[in-house]
Amino acid sequence: IVTSERSILKRVFQNIVNDMPVDITHRQYLETRKRSRQFICAIIKVNNRFAQIPSEYICSKFDSLFPKSITFENRSNIISFIESDDCEEYSDYLTELKSRIELLVGAMDLKIGLSDRFSDPYKARLYYSQALAALENGMLSDPEKMCYEFDDYALMELLINAQSELPLDMYY
Repeated sequence: IVTSERSILKRVFQNIVNDMPVDITHRQYLETRKRSRQFICAIIKVNNRFAQIPSEYICSKFDSLFPKSITFENRSNIISFIESDDCEEYSDYLTELKSRIELLVGAMDLKIGLSDRFSDPYKARLYYSQALAALENGMLSDPEKMCYEFDDYALMELLINAQSELPLDMYY
């Protein structure tokens, strides 16, 4: 059951990120299993384009580091939706998350963008855009860092891409 739920969530997230419709059976499954879950979208990019690290290896390492994550390759990036519903204090969780990520990211020369926390899987595309904006803007303005949070680059993204697909309330 856990495996099937993960595979359904993975398919839902893949479809939503790629602007594809969610299958009716997956929709029904999500509606019947509705519970309070919180996710953070993370986009992982290999910093050195000549690195020979297979994306499957990075995905498996990320899944082992975060057992409740759903990680997959999409185009040239690796996307992970990390479940964070077990944390009571978000700032403490974010600190723990970043320290665990930096162990992996530093060893493999990776860069990572993090979105805000969200609970509606159907809004995954918006939070994917947040994580992507954090990664792109962070690599431009702070190339020495490895981990970029959207909160730190929201104003920059708003100024650069005033006509972007993100609704205005995503910047708050």
